Amino acid sequence: MKSELSNLYQMDRPREQEAVGSLVKIFGPRKAAEVWAQACEAQGFHQPRAELSPPELMSVAEQLCREASLVGLVGQSLRIRLMVYDQVTRHHPAAPYEN
Repeated sequence: MKSELSNLYQMDRPREQEAVGSLVKIFGPRKAAEVWAQACEAQGFHQPRAELSPPELMSVAEQLCREASLVGLVGQSLRIRLMVYDQVTRHHPAAPYEN
């Protein structure tokens, strides 16, 4: 996986694989895949498809947030990470520190 460290804070772009990984840690691989697939389908992202873009990932995160369980917390975590990444890349583009 190619890193996209395009900001002063060297923050990687949030990716679908990481979001699913968070679900796997809580629910295991089978349930995580099911939850993720349902959230993607609810947002109109059907298989087969390319990796979700940050705006698409945000819509899936918001779908997950609608759940009143640990799924919702994973959605909130992803949503926050996407918002932080957006702000960092928008307002703090890559630039070396000057000494």
